[in-house]
Parts: sequence; structure tokens; C-alpha cells
Amino acid sequence: MFFCQAWEGSFTRDREVPFPSGPVPHDLLEFMVASLDQAASYRNQALAALTELGRRVLFTHSAVLANDFTSQVSHFTREEVASIEATAQFATLFKERADYSALVASAQTLVRLRMNDS
Repeated sequence: MFFCQAWEGSFTRDREVPFPSGPVPHDLLEFMVASLDQAASYRNQALAALTELGRRVLFTHSAVLANDFTSQVSHFTREEVASIEATAQFATLFKERADYSALVASAQTLVRLRMNDS
């Protein structure tokens, strides 16, 4: 866990969108829109090296990974083998083509929207 935090802390990011100073609706809306724009920019940077098909594979298969997660299996059916092979393709594509630091920056930008809500 510490390694990931240290690694993510080393990213170079654009200047963060400043929190609004008060509860003025216009300022809050401006903050939200600017944060969403910044997150979209990071996401686009993270996925820039992917083709449209590669993006589809990443987004489709990430849902499969979340739904099918299990800690250990000793016997695999044909369907499970196919899923494992798709997961290997997903991991290779993500490792070779996605800009992880920009993707994390995009997520962190969106988290700030939620943190400001509390």
C-alpha cells in the first residue's frame, strides 16, 4: 500500500481546480464543471495510446473482473479459461497502453467533488 501511495504522489499534475470559497451556487457549479473537465482531460491522457477497440476491451472487461472476482479456484471450466485469457489480454493492454498516473489523477479529481460534498 505504501509503495502505491508513494508512486502516486510522484505524479506531475495540472494545477488542481480550487474549491469555491463559499456556498454561492454559481461558484459551486463552476467548480464542478471545471473538475469534470479536468478529470476528462486526465482520462483522455491516460487512454490516448489505446484504439477505440482497446478502450472498449478495457471498460467492458473491467466490469467482468469486478463481478467475477474470487480468491482462488483449483479447477476451471472452458468458460473460466476463456475469462482468464480475456483477463490476461486486459492486463497486457492496460500495462502496455494506458497511462496509469493520468487515470489515477482523473479519479482523484473526481473524488475531490465528493469530498467537497461532506
